[in-house]
Amino acid sequence: MSNVENISAEMQEDKDQNRLQREKARQNLVYVSMFSIIMLFAGLTSAYIVSMGDSFWLKFPLPNAFYISTFIIALSSLTFYLAVKAAKKGELGKLKVFISITFILGLGFVYFQFKGYGKLVDNGIHPANNHIFVTNGKYGDYFYVKYKGDFIEVNGNDFLLKGKK
Repeated sequence: MSNVENISAEMQEDKDQNRLQREKARQNLVYVSMFSIIMLFAGLTSAYIVSMGDSFWLKFPLPNAFYISTFIIALSSLTFYLAVKAAKKGELGKLKVFISITFILGLGFVYFQFKGYGKLVDNGIHPANNHIFVTNGKYGDYFYVKYKGDFIEVNGNDFLLKGKK
């Protein structure tokens, strides 16, 4: 075996070893990313649960427009994915159709978001600057809340209706 062949074989080994190292590094990055996402989700879930234990947690029903807009944005993600696939295959006709559908769904999403927030405002709930203001009530040390004509008493973290939790 000549020196040139030895050097060529060694270079090939080095290339293979470098490729394996890069693949291992990528795999480790995927694991770190997955762990980070899981920890972020766990932290946000914990913060949500802790804040629900606060003395005043405003619960209100979401308008149906928000559920519709969620469905629309998920559907638009699918049509955008199909548009990208069509673009990669060079199918311009399909690309134009899927991008147009995605755009129309985006407009529908915006419409239903405005409609949902409008319904919240109509019900006296005004989300603004990371706070929710309720205009159909009184703020201060004392406030009254009625449910089906009966007053709800607030005792620490307990809400009592006719003396029952």
